[in-house]
Amino acid sequence: MNTSLAEQNPHLPEGPHAMSRFLYKAAVLAVALTNSSLCYAGNEDFSVKKIFTSPSSHHDLVVVAYPSPLGAKNPPIEKIGKLLNGIFVEATNLAHTVYTREYHGNGWILDQADHWIADRYLWAADEFGLFVADAETNTILFNNVLEAYAKNPAADEWVAIRFRPSARIQEYLEEKFQDSLLLVDPAHMAAQSPRDLPEDSLAHVKSMRIDGVALAPPEWAADGSRFAVLVWKNGAVSALQYDTNLRETARTAIDLQVDRETALSVWLKKDLAPAAKKILSDPGTFQSATASPSP
Repeated sequence: MNTSLAEQNPHLPEGPHAMSRFLYKAAVLAVALTNSSLCYAGNEDFSVKKIFTSPSSHHDLVVVAYPSPLGAKNPPIEKIGKLLNGIFVEATNLAHTVYTREYHGNGWILDQADHWIADRYLWAADEFGLFVADAETNTILFNNVLEAYAKNPAADEWVAIRFRPSARIQEYLEEKFQDSLLLVDPAHMAAQSPRDLPEDSLAHVKSMRIDGVALAPPEWAADGSRFAVLVWKNGAVSALQYDTNLRETARTAIDLQVDRETALSVWLKKDLAPAAKKILSDPGTFQSATASPSP
């Protein structure tokens, strides 16, 4: 099993200390300007592909590339972490799961605009998923493919429909399948990361199973206090509303005909998204809704 340098040597600092900060920045700058190779845990050469620096320049994360062990004709292997005095320290990665296809990979963030939260959390996004890392502790908190996701308009968090595990040639979900919701909250994930968590589980992420199959991306209320999801179960469609702790607060039946094949498709059907958005963003949708009991 591959381990990072930090795991091999628990005394190695997680981030550059004040006295070594100048040397660290100088090493990072030199590598960026010359694209030179450095040594990592032996005689493996790597090149720095991109440096992400927080707005205050207090934190950095880097993406490095190693030659493929299968030869030069194969794409390089990208890793994410920190450079400490010329040594690459790979980030602790909490984003791996038992479903290999749920992990987004590392190279894709090279082409994405980077964003920072509280000068500590680096995040990036594309149409397939999200990346969130804690630059202070050198930890990848989230780097996963998702069925759909939506950012809270009033906070730095996302609600997402988790990747659906399926066989590569599978066309439809089972009738009893239940989607899972994730609340991707950087501060919460960072607070949970020191705990002794089950491996490959995303146990540090707030999550819950919904009562049915999601038909479209979630829709946030304008004030960011709640969101809603359109759900299919046994041929019936409902709108379910949740607060930011993933507690169901209301549900209402929706007069929308969705056939079984469409509802149980392994992938969300994009042609349902406009109708779902209209329903979920309508203030009247939940006016006559049944309030869900408190847990």
